[in-house]
Amino acid sequence: AKGLTEDAWAELFEHAVTCGVKPLATPFDLEAVDLLDSIGANAFKLASGDITYRCLIEKVASKGKRVFLSTGAASEHEVQRAMRLLDNCEVVPLACDLVYPCPTEAADLGRQIPKLLGLSKRAGYSDHTESTLTGAVAVALGASVLEKHVTLNPEGDAPDDKMALTVDQAAEYVAYANEAGTLLSKVEGDPQHAARVGARRSAYAS
Repeated sequence: AKGLTEDAWAELFEHAVTCGVKPLATPFDLEAVDLLDSIGANAFKLASGDITYRCLIEKVASKGKRVFLSTGAASEHEVQRAMRLLDNCEVVPLACDLVYPCPTEAADLGRQIPKLLGLSKRAGYSDHTESTLTGAVAVALGASVLEKHVTLNPEGDAPDDKMALTVDQAAEYVAYANEAGTLLSKVEGDPQHAARVGARRSAYAS
């Protein structure tokens, strides 16, 4: 919460709601958990680095809200232990790489997401790559939640600026992810009926 006062956080959350956005944030200390809860956060995000910070996890668990749990650099045992501590919450584990930015060859999505889906009904991806396609690949592998950093200034001094997408790139990222979801969706009816009738040969008298 450094850099913003409690009133500023409350104002930011209130503005997000007026824009139709359900705001949440990542608490990095126990006080931040209470602050976010008091200003209406309906979910928490836990950073990969805090997956072994038991006091913080238990504090978040006490609020009983949905939790997005980043799992970068964590062992399967550490993920399971954190999820047990959060057993009264709806937990969505997020595959993640603690590399900023993450080269595409290091993303390891084909292993990470299926592994998390073996531990939880839902899984997602906290994306540190610079690609606009990664979200679509994650969706194709079963991710139902995507986290992606967006910046107004790609040349900024914040560490996240180096891996963040511009607003236009973020729109492309979302479009690709949505298209992947559409490609995977269940087809209703029989859209191939007419083609089946028209394309196949039929019996005839010679």
